[in-house]
Amino acid sequence: MLLAASRIAAGALLVSLTLASCSGSGRATPALAPPPGPTAQQPQDAGRGSPPGGSSTFLLREDGYRGELTTSRVSDRDDQLRVAFAEGNETSPCPTVPRVQLTNLTASSITLSIRELEIDLPCGVGGQQFGASFFQLTPQPAIVSSNKLADAIARSEGPDAQPRGGDHSLSSGLTFKPTQQITLAPHSTSALTVLPDPSGSEVALPVAAGSTSVLTSGSQNIPTDLSFFYTSGTGGSFYTTSCFDASLLPANVPRVGRPSFFCHINPGTSSITFGTQVKFIIGAPKFDRSVLGLDGPTTTFICGTASTSTECDTPSFTVSNTSAGAFQNVIVGNVDDLRACVPVTENTDCNKLVSPAPSTPTVSSRHDFQLLAADDATYRPGAGPWDGVFHVASTVGNCHFSTAPDNGNEDVPPSPTPGSPGYTDSNQAGIGPYAEFDVTPTGTGICSITLTEDPIHIFVVSDPVTLTPRSVQLNITMH
Repeated sequence: MLLAASRIAAGALLVSLTLASCSGSGRATPALAPPPGPTAQQPQDAGRGSPPGGSSTFLLREDGYRGELTTSRVSDRDDQLRVAFAEGNETSPCPTVPRVQLTNLTASSITLSIRELEIDLPCGVGGQQFGASFFQLTPQPAIVSSNKLADAIARSEGPDAQPRGGDHSLSSGLTFKPTQQITLAPHSTSALTVLPDPSGSEVALPVAAGSTSVLTSGSQNIPTDLSFFYTSGTGGSFYTTSCFDASLLPANVPRVGRPSFFCHINPGTSSITFGTQVKFIIGAPKFDRSVLGLDGPTTTFICGTASTSTECDTPSFTVSNTSAGAFQNVIVGNVDDLRACVPVTENTDCNKLVSPAPSTPTVSSRHDFQLLAADDATYRPGAGPWDGVFHVASTVGNCHFSTAPDNGNEDVPPSPTPGSPGYTDSNQAGIGPYAEFDVTPTGTGICSITLTEDPIHIFVVSDPVTLTPRSVQLNITMH
C-alpha cells in the first residue's frame, strides 16, 4: 500500500448531544433533541457554557469517544441543526473516529465557521497526524467533493478512563482549528470525518454512483484537477483519496508517456468496484495527448480531447488493499505528440518542449538541411519499446530526402529521453522514436514534408482494432 489511510466506517452509536449558545443576555439555549433511536444520556459536563463571541458548542459522546464541535452562532432556535456521531461504528477499532454528521433541518442554507473541533480517542496514537475533511452526504450532489479543513497532531493524554473494546493504557487528544467556512444545504446531511493522514493531503469521499467525484479535492500543488464518473459502486461506502506529483510514484509502477501526477485511492479494509461505465475527466488538458494509467495490473488508456477538458473512458475496476489484482493509483500523464522541426544549429534537439523552440522555418537552398522527427517511445502501452518506422513523403516543393548514406550513423543529437538512443540516421531509414533525415533542396520556395507513423505500433483504446497513426506536416521556406 502506498499511503496509510484509515477506514471510514459507520456503526450503531449511542449519542448524547447538547447545544449551548450565548446571546447578549447570557441566556442558554435549550438542548437539542437527540436523533431517533435509543434514548441518549446527557453528558456529565452538558452544562458548560459556550465560548464567548456568539458561538455554539456541540458536545458529542460515544462509548469511549468524546468530542466538542465549536462553531459560529447557529440561531436562537434549537431545532435548525442536529449534530451526532454516525450510527453503525461499534465494530471499528480505534483510531477510526466515528463520522460526525451535521443535519440541516431547515429549508435554508446554513453557513458555519468551525472554530475548533476537539476529539478524545480511547487509544494511544500520540505523535500521529490526522486530517479533518467535510463533504455532503444527502441529497447526493451532482459534483461530489471534499473540503480539507485542517490537520492536527495527536497528543498523548495518559491513562484512558473509558477503554473501548480492549485494555487501552493511553488515550489521545486531537484539536483541529479550521480557517474556512462550511455550508449545509437545505434539508441535507453532511459529514465531518477525522482520519489518520500522514501525507497531509488525504480526504474522505463517499461512493456516489451517478455523480462526478473530484479526486483532487484535498490536494495542493497539483497541475490540474482529476474527477471521475461511474454508474455503479459496490462494496465499501467510503474511500479516501490523495494526489501527488509524479516524481513520488513508487519505482515498481510502470510509466507511460510523461506522468504528471497521480491520485491514490484507499478503500481501507473494504474493496470497492466502480462500474459499469467509468469516465475520468482531466481539467485544463496539456497540448500533447493525455493518457490515464491504472496500476494494479497495469492498464493504460488513451484519452479523447475536448475544448476545456480531457475525457478518459475505462471499464469497471476494483480498488483494494488486499487483492493483488486490484488497483490503488490513478496516474495522469501525456504522451509526446509526433513532432518535426529543422534545428537552428545542426545536431541540436529542436523538438524540446520549450518556448521559443530552437528551430527555424527558413533554410538556405544552397545545401542540405537537417530534419528531426520525434515520437513517444511509450505511446503503445504494454507492447514494449516503440520501434516503429516513419512513413515519409515530400509533397510539394523543390526538395527531396537525400539518398546518400550517412557517415557513421552517429545518433545525433542526443535523445530527449535520458537513457534512450539519440536521433538515429541509419541511412535515412527513419527508425523511431527519434529519427534524423537529410533534405536536399533543388531550388527556392516552400518545401512541404509529411511524416506519418507506422500504424502497426499505435494503440487506440476506444477502438483497439483500428490502428490510427498520427501525422505531422512541416513547411520550410528555402531561399
